[in-house]
Amino acid sequence: MKNPSNPRVRSSTSKKPLTYPKGILVLGMHRSGTSAFTRVLNLLGCALPDNLIGAGDGNDTGHWEAVSVVSLNDQIFMSAGSRWDDWGPLNDDWRQSSLRDEMLQKAVTLIEEHVDLGSLFAIKDPRLCRLADVWLAAMEEAKVEPSAVLMVRNPAEVIASLENRDLMAPGYGQLLWLRHALDAEFFSRGSNRIVCRYDQLMTNWFSVIDRVRTGLGITLPRNSTSVHLEIEQYLNGEHRHHEIPAEAVIGNPALSEWLRKTFAIMMRWSEDGEKSSDYAELDKIRLEFDRSYSTFARLLLPDDLAGEPGLGPRMKRELAGQVIAAQTASEEAEGRVYAAAARETELAAEIARLEAATAAANSDVEREAQHRKAIEAQLAEVQHAAQNAQIAFEEAEGRVSAAVAREAELAAEIARLDAVSASANLDVERETQHRQAIEAQLAELAEKGREHELRNAELVGRLAVAESTMIQRQEELAQLLAQFLESEAASAQAIAQGTIAQEQLLDAKQHIAEAAVQFEDLAQCSAAEREAADIKIARLQTEIVQITQMLQKQEEEAKITQDAREFAEEALAAEQEKTNQLDAQLKQLQAAKQSADSARVMAEQKLGDRFTEIARLTTMLADEGAKVDHARANEEWLRSALQLAASFPKWWAMMPQKWRRKREHARYRNSGLLDAESYLEAYPDVAEYGMDPVRHYILHGMAEGRDITL
Repeated sequence: MKNPSNPRVRSSTSKKPLTYPKGILVLGMHRSGTSAFTRVLNLLGCALPDNLIGAGDGNDTGHWEAVSVVSLNDQIFMSAGSRWDDWGPLNDDWRQSSLRDEMLQKAVTLIEEHVDLGSLFAIKDPRLCRLADVWLAAMEEAKVEPSAVLMVRNPAEVIASLENRDLMAPGYGQLLWLRHALDAEFFSRGSNRIVCRYDQLMTNWFSVIDRVRTGLGITLPRNSTSVHLEIEQYLNGEHRHHEIPAEAVIGNPALSEWLRKTFAIMMRWSEDGEKSSDYAELDKIRLEFDRSYSTFARLLLPDDLAGEPGLGPRMKRELAGQVIAAQTASEEAEGRVYAAAARETELAAEIARLEAATAAANSDVEREAQHRKAIEAQLAEVQHAAQNAQIAFEEAEGRVSAAVAREAELAAEIARLDAVSASANLDVERETQHRQAIEAQLAELAEKGREHELRNAELVGRLAVAESTMIQRQEELAQLLAQFLESEAASAQAIAQGTIAQEQLLDAKQHIAEAAVQFEDLAQCSAAEREAADIKIARLQTEIVQITQMLQKQEEEAKITQDAREFAEEALAAEQEKTNQLDAQLKQLQAAKQSADSARVMAEQKLGDRFTEIARLTTMLADEGAKVDHARANEEWLRSALQLAASFPKWWAMMPQKWRRKREHARYRNSGLLDAESYLEAYPDVAEYGMDPVRHYILHGMAEGRDITL
């Protein structure tokens, strides 16, 4: 490849007047400290546009580069068929084409926009290293006095940072560092420039800024003590993660000689100033490096080796997220285990309590059932006794009815005697005969009276037995209330009939008195007739006395029957109350049994629910345990894979992809981590996509649960 002449070489007498605005191009490879240096210039008074790229992976405090500048540089690379991570030179045809002029005018427009910000401004973008000639020419066309700061950092630190941030292959990082360093120096050669180092900025920033002021001939309007304190707080070293001595690069024969020589020259320039005698060496290195690109470009492509911006931190965050998720899941699982254990203890206690309550309820139910059976037996006995009492009462009621009938017969007899007394004055003989008949009848009545007395005594005894039976079987009388009411009505009728008999007796007495008067009127009659009348009267009086006594006995019998009925009613009421109480107790026992059955059913249901909950918690615990084990297994696999990857020789990165991956896959297979061929056979979509199996499993397969034990 033909080495083009440097379009930026010009004499020191071609500087523009100092009255022009001043623009500083910050040139440096990615991860070389250009962001920190640009921010320091900004704090000291260099203007920056508002449309800056914000903080991101690897630049927590911001990039301090304009979005419009980065966008235009990407357009330039695209128009030239290149990209920011291409390690080859920008082709000469593009620089000779009209596209360069078109892009130059766009750069002029952006420079003019920066001029509007102030008389001193800075433009920073690592892409400027490869396009410095375009932007320096744009500054001149925009009547801006250009300056350049070449920011250099130990390439070993840059490579380590790119590998950490983008997973860029170390060998490819060396190529990019060398490309940016050589192009930045070549395309800014002859301009107003100075070389600074990142380690000097971090250790003694004030001396670096002082060299920039004197070396570029600029003034920094905000160069004050308060700003110095702000700069010191900004450059606190927290964001510097790699420190490697320069001797580890310059004196390391394992690294490229081009890289070691270029870095050594830049180190000298940062200490002693730029030496034109070094130009030839740098041009020779650049020419040889450009020629090597045509030889190895097809083997060392960015798609395979450059990684992706921010891929490393993103993967670390994903892995950290997986680890945190696994730890969180483990802690949650442990918490659930503890909660489940506590819950299991509570459930065991609850189950024991429910079992005790169920046993007590069953015992109560059994006792209530036995009590109920006893009550039912007592009720059966009472019902049997009530039936016997009913039979005895019916017999007593029959005797009472017989007594009432006898009272009716006596009333009829008294009526007949009244008729006889009325006809006594008609015929003494007939009266005598009739008296004899009456005497016979009275004897018969006396006999019947004695029989009646015997029947009354028997009735009284049976009533006493019935009373004793009713006292012993009081509950049996509950069903006899209606029958007692009927008996009461019959007794009332008998009493009414007795009252009628008494009235008839009074009438008979009156007739007898009248007869006595009549007999007294017969004083003139013969003595025999008077004697017969006296005898008749005496007999009638005796009969009246007997009838009266019989009526008294009937009244006493009715009174006894009434007392027995009242006592029976009282006993019936008391026994009815007891029966009601027994019914209430029976209902309470039935309700208690029903409640106990319901409680037992609920307890069994709760117990079943608790067992179901325990089974569900056990299943969840097993699932969470499996997830934790899976996460821990993934974490252990990643550690092993990272350790294995760290053992790969660094020179592998310079070799062709197929050659390198074949050996990497062999090591992964021999270590038992992953068999690439089996993985691709098991998952044709990965083979179709063309992605490295190891990388696919780390980025996607692990999260998707793909199996590597194939």
